Amino acid sequence: MKRILLVALLSLVFSATTFAMTMKASNEANVIKIKKPDVELNIMSDNSTEVKMDLINQSQQPVELVAATSSIAQKVQLHHFVMVNGKRVMRQIKSIMIKPHVAEDLSFNGIHVMLIGLKQQINIGESIPLTLIFSDGSHQSIDAKVIARKQQS
Repeated sequence: MKRILLVALLSLVFSATTFAMTMKASNEANVIKIKKPDVELNIMSDNSTEVKMDLINQSQQPVELVAATSSIAQKVQLHHFVMVNGKRVMRQIKSIMIKPHVAEDLSFNGIHVMLIGLKQQINIGESIPLTLIFSDGSHQSIDAKVIARKQQS
């Protein structure tokens, strides 16, 4: 009888621990607040453009953005700028880590989401659908507003 109770107790503890870990991981998309998602009307020669936004991690744990999708682009990638031979160039990155209680600024001149191979023309004021995918498989869908290209001074 003691053995049955011990097995039952261990099983209950294991189940509770597994459930808690699953709940933590499955909520990554729910703890990220997204502010100011914009697409600058700046179509590049390869028919691509950038998406900027603020990703705010409201949790106690780091959250990792690993991918994004959009119905208006053939590919969507995470990018950042690096210096190569004295020139600033974009490079694809595998993920964007958002630290606990930190706002990660995805900007047109820094880390950003890249829409590559636009399937249609975009116009100022339109909303572009975008789905962000996190390391636990959860996702969050947003609309990014197309804004006018800022004049370079």
